[in-house]
Amino acid sequence: MNPRLLICLFVLGGILPMRSSAQLPQPDMAKVLADLTAWPERIKSIDVVFEDTDYFTEDFYHLMNVSRGSFANPQMSRVEWAIKGSHSYRNTTLLDENGLSGKNSLTDTSIFDGSVKHDLQSGVGSYGRPINSGYVQRTKHINYLSPLVFGLQVGGRWIIDVLKSGSYTLEGVTQDPKFGPLYIVRWQNQKGAKTRFWFAPNYDSLAVRIETESSDGKINAQYLCSDVVSKDGFYFPLNGTKEWRCVQDGRSILLSKEGMKTISVDVNKVADTLFDTNLPAGATLFNKDTQEGYRIGADGTKTVDERTAQQWTSFPLQWLFILSCTSLILIGVTGFLKWRRPSKQV
Repeated sequence: MNPRLLICLFVLGGILPMRSSAQLPQPDMAKVLADLTAWPERIKSIDVVFEDTDYFTEDFYHLMNVSRGSFANPQMSRVEWAIKGSHSYRNTTLLDENGLSGKNSLTDTSIFDGSVKHDLQSGVGSYGRPINSGYVQRTKHINYLSPLVFGLQVGGRWIIDVLKSGSYTLEGVTQDPKFGPLYIVRWQNQKGAKTRFWFAPNYDSLAVRIETESSDGKINAQYLCSDVVSKDGFYFPLNGTKEWRCVQDGRSILLSKEGMKTISVDVNKVADTLFDTNLPAGATLFNKDTQEGYRIGADGTKTVDERTAQQWTSFPLQWLFILSCTSLILIGVTGFLKWRRPSKQV
């Protein structure tokens, strides 16, 4: 045999496999499961302030039959988001194209106490009118973009609980230039929901990439963690991007991107006062369950106010649009996805 060929075979058969095994070690799923189990115990409460940017594609305007002038694109906002136990908090202020809040900018605050959602809008509206209005409604949960979707949760559930609710298989290991080895795990349940995770064992097994799939295997949502921060002895997702997609004619079409850039993170330091649902004097309140309107007095008491009820029952859709344009758009996208081709997610 040719000596050069023997040398080549030796190199290919010995050196390269050794190098490959060094780069991609044997996956340790026991460590991943242990890390995922520890996360709910690590985070008893958390408060994150971040900038949120929504960008909508041309396909979004076309498929949703929405005029480009209907809303700003991209939409920017500054968000404070927090959880503690069953309580959650989200305060959103819309920003202009320069990343600043205008003099007529409104702030929308949503507080969920485990069974009831409290939503309050405050600020200065058109023609300099002060606004302090809100509503309450019983619900099981509220679903907003949070930092936890970039590595720790899917659909408001901890990933360890998601894995336990179905079956999962290890598909392989890949090497990422930033996070090192990533374990690719595919999960599905009996209802057909499918999700693929890329766990980073060197970073407390954060799922730095998550993809949910439609029934025919096309990606309909993708979560990418781009940066992490070491906080109180463990890693936490810092920045990330979420992509919304729909499946049409066998193609996965990008509709929108939502980016999160974290400003500050406080873990296990959230005060109970953050979830105070008392409204300021003069504010109006509408109860969606009873269809009753109220006005808040100087001493905090609620007085039945028929005018408030009439405003809500006469113009509910217009009011909801004013409250949260971005939320309605995303609700519309979700509805479109379900109508166009039903897909099951976690």
